[in-house]
Amino acid sequence: MTVESVTKETKTMNEDSDTTYLHSKIILGIDLGTSGLRASIVERRVSQESETRDCHDFPDTIQDTVLAESKIVIDDSQSHSNTVLCNHDNQLRVQTNKSSIQDPQVWLSSLETLLTQLKTRIPFNRIDAVIADATSSTVMLCCEKGQLLTHALMYNDAQAEDEAKLISDYQQFYKALNGDIETAASGVSSSLAKVLYLYRNLSLQNLNKQPLQIVHQVDWLNNYFLRFLAQGKCLSDENNLLKLGYDPVQGDYPLWLKQFLKQEAPELRLPDVGVPGEPIAAIHPEVAERFGFKPECQILFGSTDSIAGFFSSGATSIGDAVTSLGSTLAIKQLARNPVFSTPHGLYSHKVHQYWLVGGASNSGGKVLLKYYSLDEITLLDWFAVTLWKCAAENKKGISRNEDEAFYRVLSRMCETVVSLGEYYPLATPGERFPVADSDYQPVLAAKPESRMDNGITHVLESLRKEKTVKDLQQLSKRLGQVLNNQQTVCLLDHLRFFTSIVQGLTQVEKKAYDLMAELGVQRSALYAVGGGTRNSYWQLLRAHYLQNSQNPLQSPFSLEASYGITRLARL
Repeated sequence: MTVESVTKETKTMNEDSDTTYLHSKIILGIDLGTSGLRASIVERRVSQESETRDCHDFPDTIQDTVLAESKIVIDDSQSHSNTVLCNHDNQLRVQTNKSSIQDPQVWLSSLETLLTQLKTRIPFNRIDAVIADATSSTVMLCCEKGQLLTHALMYNDAQAEDEAKLISDYQQFYKALNGDIETAASGVSSSLAKVLYLYRNLSLQNLNKQPLQIVHQVDWLNNYFLRFLAQGKCLSDENNLLKLGYDPVQGDYPLWLKQFLKQEAPELRLPDVGVPGEPIAAIHPEVAERFGFKPECQILFGSTDSIAGFFSSGATSIGDAVTSLGSTLAIKQLARNPVFSTPHGLYSHKVHQYWLVGGASNSGGKVLLKYYSLDEITLLDWFAVTLWKCAAENKKGISRNEDEAFYRVLSRMCETVVSLGEYYPLATPGERFPVADSDYQPVLAAKPESRMDNGITHVLESLRKEKTVKDLQQLSKRLGQVLNNQQTVCLLDHLRFFTSIVQGLTQVEKKAYDLMAELGVQRSALYAVGGGTRNSYWQLLRAHYLQNSQNPLQSPFSLEASYGITRLARL
């Protein structure tokens, strides 16, 4: 695993020298994402005004100072389990072409490394609370005493097709007798389908004849700090339980879910439910002693990574929307009322007295990483942005040279770069939101027949570093001098393919917000967080096709979900 860390002197929003602060709290936020862990230690100052504010409101970023941040990257070879997690794990059936599996023990060893590294920067005896987020619908099963019985099925695991159909059939049967059901527990990506899949796997080994605890990824982290699974009780939060079937409107597990589990998997035990941001209990003494936490440090109910990403932006007002582009594309918007639409994969999380309406697409940065390295993405992003700028110059009639064939080709590429094609990028078939279809097919430009050779990447890197390209004529001349015809064709093929992916990401985002508007969720400000914000071409497309005077793009306060999750803390 790779460790990266940085200590921040003071990272605050618009310091207000007239504000008098009464006291402060220090919060450790932990984000367990698809590729690693991140942590932020945040000092939250409390003024008289903020102390009298409605306890259901979210803290203003002006109150916060990020004292330190750290991250650990978990390599695929470490996280994806090809080993035995327990005596039974190697006997479980796995559909490798549809599986996405990780070893939960790796998360804990990585967490320990993160905590050990971070405590050298900020003494942990100053920390008042710990709150974590993790990927939603990532689940596993444990026995009554907390022993891990299965691997973890990740958010994008698609093995539970039979189980999803069984759930859908039961829901339709229940609807015919009792009326409509609004639930996020549908499709192969739901927690409910996955735990039923794991349950059926265990039944093949006759291991399901015992009480089984349903454990989400964030519950596994919280259990490390509290050790509640050994007591025969899993504690989870309203947000992570949504895709298991929990009804946040009623504040309880619905009758249809209880009846379904009684019929199909009676040994499964539904977790006890808590409110995100509220205390669970004080940290376990062994953990406190090992890392230097004070005994009264509170462990809080957490949330999902997409919700944490939403609040990292600084969004606080009704209508604020946040697109989080990481491995996947998650979209959330703050609203007064919940909205559900099962055919579209649209659901609503309860956060304090408000609702986060949205969903998570299977599209995202992992599509780019399937075809390109990070260095190649950086170069193609620069090339696309350069042509975008040249397209603007062309409209002014600047630097025309109609006699050069390569110039004319690049001129046509400028038109391609600034357009928004009807693309839909997916790493594998199947989509969750804004359409829920396990067989949904990707739509992209033709994939290049060969990779870009070192000569092409060297030329692009040299031009990017020189920063001397002013217009299309100069660009075509420079490229024409150093690239042969075969390299030129290869480069342009890759640019078409690359731009089709990024344009497709923008299309998915646009379709999602258009759908939400049709269902009555009106947008105001629009933020973006996640690693994808470093893609300048994506930002140009978003500004051109998603922004208007009523829906301006806003700069986020932070890009780290580990900061965002701290904004849910109630202390």
